[in-house]
Amino acid sequence: MTIFGIDLGTTNSLIALYRDGRAELAPNRFGQVLTPSIVSLDDNGALIVGSLAKEISILQPHKAARVFKRGMGSTQRYNVGSASYTAVELSSFVLRSLKEDAEHHFKIPVTRAVISVPAYFNNHQRQATIQAAQLAGITVERLINEPTAAALAYSLHDQEEDAHILVLDLGGGTFDVSIIEKFDDIMEIHASGGDNFLGGEDFTKVMEKILGEKAGHLAQDAAFVRKTPQYAEQLKVALANTDMASLEIVGAADRKRIEVSRQEFEKRAEELIERIKAPILRTLRDSGLKPQDITHVVLVGGSTRLFFMRRLVTSLLGKMPTSHLDPDTVVAIGAASQAALISKNQGIADKVLTDVCPYSLGVEIAQSSGSGQYEAGIFSPIIERNQPIPCSRSELYRPIHPKQKELNLRIFQGESLKVENNILIGELSISLGRKEPEKESIEVRFTYDISGVLEVEATVVSTGARHRIIINNSASHLSDAELNQRFLELAALKIHPRDQAANQHLLTKAERLYEETLGDVRNYLSELIITFKGILNQQNPQEIEKAQQDFAERLAEIEGRL
Repeated sequence: MTIFGIDLGTTNSLIALYRDGRAELAPNRFGQVLTPSIVSLDDNGALIVGSLAKEISILQPHKAARVFKRGMGSTQRYNVGSASYTAVELSSFVLRSLKEDAEHHFKIPVTRAVISVPAYFNNHQRQATIQAAQLAGITVERLINEPTAAALAYSLHDQEEDAHILVLDLGGGTFDVSIIEKFDDIMEIHASGGDNFLGGEDFTKVMEKILGEKAGHLAQDAAFVRKTPQYAEQLKVALANTDMASLEIVGAADRKRIEVSRQEFEKRAEELIERIKAPILRTLRDSGLKPQDITHVVLVGGSTRLFFMRRLVTSLLGKMPTSHLDPDTVVAIGAASQAALISKNQGIADKVLTDVCPYSLGVEIAQSSGSGQYEAGIFSPIIERNQPIPCSRSELYRPIHPKQKELNLRIFQGESLKVENNILIGELSISLGRKEPEKESIEVRFTYDISGVLEVEATVVSTGARHRIIINNSASHLSDAELNQRFLELAALKIHPRDQAANQHLLTKAERLYEETLGDVRNYLSELIITFKGILNQQNPQEIEKAQQDFAERLAEIEGRL
């Protein structure tokens, strides 16, 4: 049984397979292991995923969808040209692209996978991830929390026997924290926390605001506005290695050089930096560990390269983070390693891996406030956060009204005493016994598995009648019939052929560079584009392959001088 590991990221996604004693990342059709999680349309109306979609999103943002991972488990829709899709559907396009690339590279079908999700993903978001995989023709063997995957990759790489590992995973759209104890061949997660709406994209938006203020009259220029996210990302990345970064912004008829200092950027991002600290401190408290108990700090996700992260870690924990693993690829490597453990791959030593429930799970109750009065909307936890999983817990509840014939059990996920501040994830109607229902009791059992799927079973004690649901009724849930129908519809969508996509990617990049340059360079690019299109029209595979390489090298040379 071959199982792949997939990191389905907000900014980039990857797929890997554990073979010959290591996790091997599959390159995409452009020879890169990172595939941008962006979906767009090309000029022919074909759906494009990855690097080409990223280029199109810069030139024609209305034709592209990005950062849709944040909408997983919701009803939010994203426009791609004149069509609109849910985050589940867009994620399925990314997964299908990864599947095609891996099948091309490894020469075997991709039908099963372990997929990583943020540790702080709720049940709605986890179920949405499983649905996206189903639409892409992939069966999910297990969902693995991203920090857990990173820690597994670290554990396989580092031979030290005993350690307390703090994993900080700051991706494009989410921030996760996990504390993991490693001893012998056991990895035990002590606690997880995080913020589902904090990531590198938020820091990019801060830089966009700075750029808008510094742009002066160019702030209203359509050409500048379209390129602002690209400029902001370039400056943010540049500040990782220097105290002052600058670039030239280009409008329709003017240009201007802008400088941004680390100090300025950090001051404007203070609120976001504080939001990074809070989950770290809370996760330490939940684990019962002190900063000095932490042996290693592992940074995961490209956004951990932000210049203030190392200083923040050092000030909070008193130690420098480990940096010998690539933060962009470590989650995919860990997911592939978990896949190898599931499939009993002989090339990987057996390890016992435990995880925890990242949220408290419980039901809504009415609580007595004295004098026969009840306060409704109170959260009663059954499984509390950071409980090791898989786990099963039960509580007894009673109806509060005499002659009550039915009990409506509302199931929530969250940490607030008031259910209105938590997430409703399911409901279950329970018929009570006919005689003296006010004396009836209901045993409610929650069972939470390693993929983050919750089973709720309610038993009427007097009759033994059982009511059971699996929590998968997220806002984006589809019935089996709807899922099959949507699968057929999505399968019929035109996805650009492999070779044509590579050519189109180069042409789109050249057109972007044409917009960004002037004079002789622009004329040179025009000649390159016309020449390359002429070779494509000849439809000679050998000539096209040579021209692709030459065209790519010339574009890279021009881009390097900008």
